[in-house]
Order: sequence, then C-alpha cells, then structure tokens
Amino acid sequence: MRNEFPRPLGTSELATLTALLSVEFDGVDQLRDQVKGAAAVRRCRCGCPTIDLAPRPGAVRAPVGDGLLLLEAGIAGDESAAPGEILLFVRDGYLSCLEYVSYGDSPPMAWPGVSDIVPIGNQRS
Repeated sequence: MRNEFPRPLGTSELATLTALLSVEFDGVDQLRDQVKGAAAVRRCRCGCPTIDLAPRPGAVRAPVGDGLLLLEAGIAGDESAAPGEILLFVRDGYLSCLEYVSYGDSPPMAWPGVSDIVPIGNQRS
C-alpha cells in the first residue's frame, strides 16, 4: 500500500503531537492550534513513522523565535522495546517534523502508545 502525501495526520500522529505539546512553554498554544488541520507532507525513507509536517494555511506562527525548536519525549514501556525518543521540530514558528528516533537495531514501524510517551519538555536554550 502506497502512502499519498500530503495527507491529513493519522490518529497516532495526532495523539503523539498532543502528548508532546502537553508541557507548558511560551508559544505552545499556537503550536497546539497548528496541529488542527496540519498535514503530513513526507515520510522518512527508512520506514520509520517520522513525518515532515505542514500547518494549515492561515495558521498562526508561534512566538518561539527563529531557528529550530526541539521538543523531546522519552519512550517508556517494557524492557523488550528498543529505547528511543520522539522529537518535534518547529521551524520559524511552524511545526516542521515529528521524528521517532530508535536506538535499536531496526527502525520502529509505528508510533508508540500514548501511555508510553514521556514528555521531557522544551529543550531550547
């Protein structure tokens, strides 16, 4: 089955973004609003669920400054799961990439369950 892009965000992508944006920081309200109507525009070629994001037309820019904002979450779960983390990148105040980084031997094929996502928060210095 071939993925067509751009496409609306899927249920697990929306749940992952919601979990990441559950922490409070300046600009989070605008980013939360950007999730509504955001699109997945490309998926990682390795097969993992990482996607590039595009906000809906007319979305309000988050006041997070220029450059790259990084939100991070650890992956909890049973010991058989490969360790990893989820990163959310925002460029120029807009959502740009939701990345699943795995430290195992093979890439994850799906987003973890929301109960396994442990938001770390805004890591921007």
